[in-house]
Amino acid sequence: MLCEECEERLKSKAYGEEELRLSKILLDLRDKIKSLGDIALIGAITKGNVLVIQVGEHDVEKMGDDIREIARLLKGHKDTKVTFVERGVPEKEFLGQLAWPNRVLSVKTIWLPDGSKQIKVVLDGKRNLDELKTLEEIARELRGTDIRFELMAR
Repeated sequence: MLCEECEERLKSKAYGEEELRLSKILLDLRDKIKSLGDIALIGAITKGNVLVIQVGEHDVEKMGDDIREIARLLKGHKDTKVTFVERGVPEKEFLGQLAWPNRVLSVKTIWLPDGSKQIKVVLDGKRNLDELKTLEEIARELRGTDIRFELMAR
């Protein structure tokens, strides 16, 4: 049983194969993980070994401590990083969700000579540089913003 919004997205063919696969898995997990009962799947993007699942506003908070278990179950036996981001949240919150489990240390807007802007996000911890490039592509696709992730120099 899908929520009304999901039913509409399915009928309008707004969901692709990846979203359909994920929605089936999430439906199956609802009995095991109660916090999934009220989550709206907006979309999903897979690039390289990164899977970003876009959910409704406040849905990451609703998943609470279950989010790690949900991510583990969704990735299965693959070497995939699963991240949840919410639709409609402020940019800094979106970037924090996208970069999870790294912590965002700073967000700066850089105005380029041609008048365009780039957002520089400095993260703590370690992360594969290819993964950071993939996150930049996904952020550009979801938000239409040129974003550059950097790790804090130690």
